[in-house]
Amino acid sequence: MKPSKTIPTINKVSLFIDQLKSHQQRKDSRVLIELMVKITNKKPIIWGTSIIGFGTYHYKHKSGREGD
Repeated sequence: MKPSKTIPTINKVSLFIDQLKSHQQRKDSRVLIELMVKITNKKPIIWGTSIIGFGTYHYKHKSGREGD
C-alpha cells in the first residue's frame, strides 16, 4: 500500500491563517479553530499544505485498506 501524501507537518497554523488574503476568512478561521479546539480538546495541526486537522483517526475498510 502506498503511504498517504497528506501527512502532519510542523507548519504553524497561525502563520497559515495569517496568509489568507481575506480579512473575513482570517477572522472566520480563527473562530472555527477556537470552536474545534473546544470540541475536540486537540491542538490544530497542518496536514499536507492546506488542511487544518484536530487529532487523528485510524480507519480500516473491509477490503483491508487502512490509514489515518
